Amino acid sequence: MPRHLRYLMIIIALSLLCSEGRAQEKVDVFAVGSVLPVTTPISPWLSEDPAFEVTLLPTRFYDTEEITADDARRTLRIYFPRNDQAMRDYDCVLFSGGDVRFFEARYIQMIKRAVESGVGAATDMGGMSGPLHPSWIASGIYEIFPNDVLAVSELWNKGISHDKVFSIKVNKQLEYNPLLPFVSVGIERLIGGRTRIILPMEGSTSYGWMECQAYSGYNFASRASASVVWRYGEGKTNAFEAFLGHSWWSRVIDPSDAEYGQDILINYLLDVSDKGYHTDIQMVHQYRQSLSDYHGRYSYIEDLLSFVGRFGANTNPIDRQLESLGEELSLSHELYLEGDVESAIEISRSLISELFEMEEDAKKARSRALMWVYVSEWLVVTATLMISGYVIDQLMIKRKLYKTTAHTRLGSS
Repeated sequence: MPRHLRYLMIIIALSLLCSEGRAQEKVDVFAVGSVLPVTTPISPWLSEDPAFEVTLLPTRFYDTEEITADDARRTLRIYFPRNDQAMRDYDCVLFSGGDVRFFEARYIQMIKRAVESGVGAATDMGGMSGPLHPSWIASGIYEIFPNDVLAVSELWNKGISHDKVFSIKVNKQLEYNPLLPFVSVGIERLIGGRTRIILPMEGSTSYGWMECQAYSGYNFASRASASVVWRYGEGKTNAFEAFLGHSWWSRVIDPSDAEYGQDILINYLLDVSDKGYHTDIQMVHQYRQSLSDYHGRYSYIEDLLSFVGRFGANTNPIDRQLESLGEELSLSHELYLEGDVESAIEISRSLISELFEMEEDAKKARSRALMWVYVSEWLVVTATLMISGYVIDQLMIKRKLYKTTAHTRLGSS
């Protein structure tokens, strides 16, 4: 799109947003546990979506012994919300990895009071980590979630294993279900590994069920859920299947065919925050993918310019072009938040096209900078060769600097 036409579209879109005057709500997420990018995609998935702000509190790595008790407790003391009001300022709490080993009782109680007052909460694996579930149960945090962890623990103690291959079946009887939009994109055909068992509590609602051939011979007390919700006081909570770093959700740890993990998680978090959920999944998926492409391309160009700048190249024109994209990116965010996803996609794709042009300019600047490096190196090598050749010629071939040895008297006689 020509630049002047894009600016015209920006002016029109801004005027429409100002005339509508609608509040732009964001979802503020407090993510705790196994939340670093090396173990789960929580950080990039949520930070790249304009509707979300995420605070990460890592208290577990994939290897449960990789973080020490002292380090985890120190992190909690520094970064955990100071009081109930600070906790209630979040829209929802997201647990990943089922690890509360180092949480003081007051932290658990603060989270429970926040949920009772209306803060949402969600947990992967139904909260049940294989090696860490005893501390999850002992802490009492399980009480806010609709997974019967005591029954699940009893099954595990009887030898019924987890980490099995599974798929899910969406509950199509519900008119309101954040998983329904994913039926058309084949979510029921997706195979994941490393399942857990989630047994819904009485009074809960299952958005979908877990289907696993390995459990076909067992009679559970209730049909195992893939995602189950209920109200705990005023807050809504969701216990959903599998670890976010594993194959049903993402490619962080295992190979995976998952495409819509980010969209499913966002729908879950919107739901427990009582903000509805996205229904036009294909459209929002395209926009989120375009944002991911944009940020990836932008970072690459920044790295390229940093490299070129070390050789003295003038990168100011491209730097100014990069800075100018910020306003248009902010507009696409606003359009997305207002529900005009199609216009947001158009702007983001246009920005990506510009980034490709800037990348070509940056590569040309790199070629010019490196050319002078190559020329300098060639001159040094050539000069060294010429000097060495001259010295060798004078010393070894013409031998002008050597005095001819005279005959001695003894030799002449």
